[in-house]
Amino acid sequence: MSMMSDGWLSWSVGGVVFVGVAVLVASQFSPEARLRRRRRKSHSPIVSKTRRPTVKFSVTVPKEKSERDGR
Repeated sequence: MSMMSDGWLSWSVGGVVFVGVAVLVASQFSPEARLRRRRRKSHSPIVSKTRRPTVKFSVTVPKEKSERDGR
């Protein structure tokens, strides 16, 4: 067998891999996949990664004596 007749096998395998990757990429951009991702995001628990209070109250706290006197 010559080298040219063996080339069809590598082209066939490459074509199958290319088609498989193309199908996977196309399925990520389908409307159903977009809705699935959106649903997964909206039903996930809220996780706050910041180390600060999540609720701020609008309460005026009376100043201490030292702050009122200007010391």
